[in-house]
Amino acid sequence: MKNYILSIMGLFAMLTSCSSQKKIVANVPFTIGDAYCQEWTGGKAESGKGMLVKIPVSEMEGYTLEGVYFRGQMGLVTMEEENGQKFAVVNLHKNNTVPKDIIMHKDPKQEVGNKPTAKKKKEDFPFELQKDEAVLSYSKNGRTKYCKVKGIKDKAALVYPSKPQQ
Repeated sequence: MKNYILSIMGLFAMLTSCSSQKKIVANVPFTIGDAYCQEWTGGKAESGKGMLVKIPVSEMEGYTLEGVYFRGQMGLVTMEEENGQKFAVVNLHKNNTVPKDIIMHKDPKQEVGNKPTAKKKKEDFPFELQKDEAVLSYSKNGRTKYCKVKGIKDKAALVYPSKPQQ
């Protein structure tokens, strides 16, 4: 009888516990415009490369934009204003192609300064999105919610020039 009561209580606790899955809300309390993304490449190899995502937003009184999930990556939002329009901007850096110095030595003590590479597994990304979709996280009064942004257009890539050699 005790096992029966304990199993009923355990089942009840599992069913009423908070979900770890992030839920996307359908109605957003602010206006989202036509978003776009743009790849960029630095002028030097060590500058790296990445993706810039810009989402026009308005009427956001009391809301804070936190992050954007896009094409398997997550980045924090910074707010910018261009010609009177507010944009949620995220700069998603890709891995730098320049190899870091790695010490290879027959004595393992000599390799202490090496840092292990941490690769994120695909299942760690919390959303299934199409190539032209992103998820924007926002909060009000400490409660975080998520909305889907669809129809993100790809713009031509930005290639920054390198500094001229003297």
